[in-house]
Amino acid sequence: VFIKYHGKPANGYIITDSIPNPATVIIRGPESLIGPMKEIYTKPINISFNSESFKKKVALDLKDCITAKLSFKSIIVTVLLRFFYQN
Repeated sequence: VFIKYHGKPANGYIITDSIPNPATVIIRGPESLIGPMKEIYTKPINISFNSESFKKKVALDLKDCITAKLSFKSIIVTVLLRFFYQN
């Protein structure tokens, strides 16, 4: 599972890691829908102005595979932020 973001953290903060739970999902459906898929993304997580690490329940972005069956429709993502000082 790959994580999408929207926005930027608070000034001086960076994302140091993102941990999806579960990290993988099983997709079932017609080969014509899921055959070309190489990866699956989350819906974008808004990180605008965040200055603390957080956990968030996020839906998976199915796009054209709306009829595919997933082992999970949403996941928990832990986003780790830290202050990054630059001279």
